[in-house]
Amino acid sequence: MHRPLGRGSSILIFDLQKRIEKLELISKIKKLENGSEIKELEIKVVSLNNWEKRIINYLKKNDGELTQVELRHLTGLSRSNLSKHLSLLDEKKIIKKKPYKRTNKIFLIKNIID
Repeated sequence: MHRPLGRGSSILIFDLQKRIEKLELISKIKKLENGSEIKELEIKVVSLNNWEKRIINYLKKNDGELTQVELRHLTGLSRSNLSKHLSLLDEKKIIKKKPYKRTNKIFLIKNIID
């Protein structure tokens, strides 16, 4: 026996459909404005939790780079929680951590489509 989906489920499905349509549109692009051909686009769909999305947004607002200390102050996360989320983003190859003074510098290395 199937239960009907609630209102929240239909909104989630609608949001997913919009994202799929964006990705399909991007994947169909074969030419630049000047008409020269480009390589096939690499499109990778990854799942992000809310904190990962916030971290990415802070990085986008700051030209794609912040120190780990700056991110900790912006997000309000503890050192351990921030480190956990940064490790997850690093595993997904969305950010890169590089040692910087007594902290790390965090770089956004992927173009992210909302």
